[in-house]
Amino acid sequence: MTNPAIEEYVSAIENHLRARRGVDHILSPRDFALARAWYEAGVPLATVLVGMDRAFEQTANVSSLSYCRRRVEELAASGPRPRIRPAPPAESIPLSDVEVLLTSLLEQLGNVRPAAGASFEPPLRKIREVQDLLAVASRPNWEYVRSKLREIDDDVSAAVLG
Repeated sequence: MTNPAIEEYVSAIENHLRARRGVDHILSPRDFALARAWYEAGVPLATVLVGMDRAFEQTANVSSLSYCRRRVEELAASGPRPRIRPAPPAESIPLSDVEVLLTSLLEQLGNVRPAAGASFEPPLRKIREVQDLLAVASRPNWEYVRSKLREIDDDVSAAVLG
């Protein structure tokens, strides 16, 4: 196999079959050809796994992928495939730039005095919250980040202007 996508597809099928049977299992050449045919026909992996589960529900002694073939192909033919959703548009500002700006904002707020009776605690807390989110999110929810940045802006303005 040279195509990593096929490798992942087949590996997931092998792992699922292994988990359902409770013993180590490597696909036979015939089962591998069947899995490859499903991949090339565009049968979603989820459809294959659900079809395998249904075959196991019907009979507990499934010993190869061939026993699951009918269930998988029934599912694949039973209706329209879900359309693939497009990826969200990439942000024009890199994540690292946003992190640097937030760090700079924290430092700058340490040098400014809030108006009498006001506090920078709410915006500081929100800045740290956004920093924590950006530190762990590989693809952050930019709409949420934007709304938090607006809140921070409003809170800082209120604290400075009193």
